Amino acid sequence: LVTFPQGVQIVPNPFNRIPGFMVKQHYFVPGFPQMAHPMIEWALDTFYRDAFQPVDGRVEKAFLLTGPNAYESALLDLMERIVAEYPDLRLFSLPSLVGQERKHLELGVEGAPLRVDAAMAEIQKEIEQRGITWVWRP
Repeated sequence: LVTFPQGVQIVPNPFNRIPGFMVKQHYFVPGFPQMAHPMIEWALDTFYRDAFQPVDGRVEKAFLLTGPNAYESALLDLMERIVAEYPDLRLFSLPSLVGQERKHLELGVEGAPLRVDAAMAEIQKEIEQRGITWVWRP
């Protein structure tokens, strides 16, 4: 049984049902991504949805990469090249773990749709040449 101070609001946790909490506009959630991500996403969708509408038609696309070479340090050269060739885009990568094992690496870009498509085509070509398995991020 957990007791929260007066004025605290619960942040639901779909991962294991142990909630986080918020005080005013401060959010407290577990520290590993698989649990924290859906909790913060809930808070953003619930309280800040209007602040996260696409700006100027920007889009975000990403691959979920798997396999023995699907980790950030093995793709640094590719990521550095994409950043240099597309300085107007935001490149991101996020490893995902299940327990102690790597599940996948999310790798993508955000920006103007045509530029995003061009960068993703380059990334796709390179990861396929390296034998890395990929699917589009849902």
